[in-house]
Amino acid sequence: MPNNFLVNMINTLGNGIGGASMSDDEKSTADMLALIDNAHKEWLAAQQYFDHVSEPDLIDHAVYVSQAAEKRYMYLLKQARSQGLNSSACLLTPANKL
Repeated sequence: MPNNFLVNMINTLGNGIGGASMSDDEKSTADMLALIDNAHKEWLAAQQYFDHVSEPDLIDHAVYVSQAAEKRYMYLLKQARSQGLNSSACLLTPANKL
């Protein structure tokens, strides 16, 4: 589920001066950035879950969830790069936690 705040902000900026609407490419870019933002947040949440879990049975689950979230995030970054999106704004890693 995309981050609605980010999508709304991009749509608002796109509608800017003169009320011009966003092109399909701009909407696609906004959607991709929203997906990347959401995936990054999920990865950070998965890492926090791993950091705080102590039950042996849940540690395996925490590792799985964290690895799955990381792979999804990396996949979306790869897709964005293939679409020509190279903005450092979407290239976050857990070391760059907000």
